[in-house]
Parts: sequence; C-alpha cells; structure tokens
Amino acid sequence: MSENEPTLNDSLSAYRAQAYYTKLLWNYLMNKQTETNTYEYFIKISIIICRAQTTVMKFKEFLCNQMVTVDAIDDIAPLMQTILHIS
Repeated sequence: MSENEPTLNDSLSAYRAQAYYTKLLWNYLMNKQTETNTYEYFIKISIIICRAQTTVMKFKEFLCNQMVTVDAIDDIAPLMQTILHIS
C-alpha cells in the first residue's frame, strides 16, 4: 500500500469479513484433506498473495514512471486514473 491509496474507513468490518472467509476456507479444507495438507495450502496461498501484491506494486510504479516520462496522464480515462490512483 502506498500513500496514494485511499484509507480504509471501517477496518474492523474488513477484518471481520476476512477472518470469516479465512475460517470458512480453513474448515472446508480440513473436511476435504488432512491437517498437514491444509497447512501447506495456506502457506502456498500466502506466498501467492505476497507475490501478487509485489507484482501489482511494481506494475503501478512502472506505469506511473511511464506516465510521467511520456506526460500522458491526461490521455488516460478518468476512471482508470481513479483505479490506479494517479492524477
């Protein structure tokens, strides 16, 4: 997350939703496979999420650098500017 990201207004609700779905996934996996396999799955999914976050941050940084270099920020649709947090 960068300083350009919008702040989360209700972090407790986001935490509760995340905890609920994490527990739901955990219980589902425990019913379908062994505890060891469930641990391994959560480790793998955590690694994938971290890699995805890193890739997105690098892409946003690259895109912002390209936009500044080319001076083409005004050519991007306003909706995309909002999604990418650039202006």
